[in-house]
Amino acid sequence: KSLILGAIMVAAAVVLNVKAQDPRDTRLPALFSSVKSAALSPFRAVGWSVRQVSRPFRRAAPAKVAKKPAPPKSTFSMLRSCICGCTKTQMDLSEASESSSSLLGDFNRVKSLAGDWTLVTATEQDKAMKMMGLGYLFRKATTLVQGLRLKATPKDFSIIAKASIIEILETYPYDGSKVSFRRRDQRGKHLGNIKVKKDQVELFCEWKEPNSGSLKQTYKLDGPDKLVIENELKLNVDAITGQKDPPTFTYLQIYKKK
Repeated sequence: KSLILGAIMVAAAVVLNVKAQDPRDTRLPALFSSVKSAALSPFRAVGWSVRQVSRPFRRAAPAKVAKKPAPPKSTFSMLRSCICGCTKTQMDLSEASESSSSLLGDFNRVKSLAGDWTLVTATEQDKAMKMMGLGYLFRKATTLVQGLRLKATPKDFSIIAKASIIEILETYPYDGSKVSFRRRDQRGKHLGNIKVKKDQVELFCEWKEPNSGSLKQTYKLDGPDKLVIENELKLNVDAITGQKDPPTFTYLQIYKKK
């Protein structure tokens, strides 16, 4: 052990001396190899390897500690997990039941609107279309739409009307989620959703250019055979006057049951 330490010190002194004279000296590897061979030669003579000589100086590897197995769950913990799982399932089922009951309630309130209806009058509808920049031929075609069909199912509410180039086929779910349909003036698409209030349906539609704006329609009965649709039109620009952000324009459509 003393011999090896002495050899290492000599090797270090030689290396430092040569490095001080010339850091780029290429004799360093050869000198270090010679000192290493001289220091280990007595041990090689008796058959020792370099690994055996260096063994006393090596740090022993830490002993592996076996992991303790996880303690088994107590009966109380298992029972609590079971109860929590059952409670969550009951809550999910309860929410689903409430949602179904709500949809069914909406259906029961608006099913009286369902049926085929014939147009009686459409006060100021032509002016509303002019404000939207619609031409004469399209406005004339809308006068041919005399019939309207409303359908109510336990899940959604549908609006159907067809005549000439005009075709409306829209279905809106009761949950208020927005859906996209072709604009009624055939210029792109609109985004719409409905809300059920008492025994009437409120439809909200909005669209982008050309002539961007929004429309709120309220479908309600005025007696068993009379349907009233209140329209609230809000445009960003009035195509008639060129006015930006004009006041909301309101007009009515009256239908009778077929």
